[in-house]
Amino acid sequence: MATDPGKGPLWWDRDADDSGVPIRTDVREAAHAIWRDACHRTRVILGDESAAPELIEAAVHHISGHLNRRGEAVPASANVASLLMLHFCQELRRLAGRLARIRSVGTTADIEERAVSPIWIEEVERWIDIERLLPHLSERSCRIFRLRLLDHNWKQIGKLLGIAPSTARNAFWEDLRQAQAKLERKNHSR
Repeated sequence: MATDPGKGPLWWDRDADDSGVPIRTDVREAAHAIWRDACHRTRVILGDESAAPELIEAAVHHISGHLNRRGEAVPASANVASLLMLHFCQELRRLAGRLARIRSVGTTADIEERAVSPIWIEEVERWIDIERLLPHLSERSCRIFRLRLLDHNWKQIGKLLGIAPSTARNAFWEDLRQAQAKLERKNHSR
């Protein structure tokens, strides 16, 4: 075991990895040296230190294998601890990123409140009404409507159509009222 039970989580310090490959002694010693710092960083980033043992074990296996592949026979203790902490922090950031993608939104009641948004419903109903009105508007009013959707002001619209801004605005609103009245008469006759 790597730590005292009263001082935080425990991790299993093994002589060999799952496939039986020996873990370097210098890497295991470096893991003991950085353990408290690793637990502290995990607690700060994730809110608790329960993931620290798994992360340190993964980092120990990775760095031991890395140094063995490079043929590092002579332990360079300061470099091993730095390398181990670097890899531990990379693993910690990856885990934090994965956990950040999954966020609890609360209880079932909270989800229902988010699913039914009156603003969203009003927006959809507004677009349905617009879809019903558009066929009853004149060609010029449809063009004005598209220009207004593109955030053109009445002065710009008047200039594009070659008419006074007030004429464009008044003609559009009058055409809209007539189209709305036509739809209401159509709905009442059903």
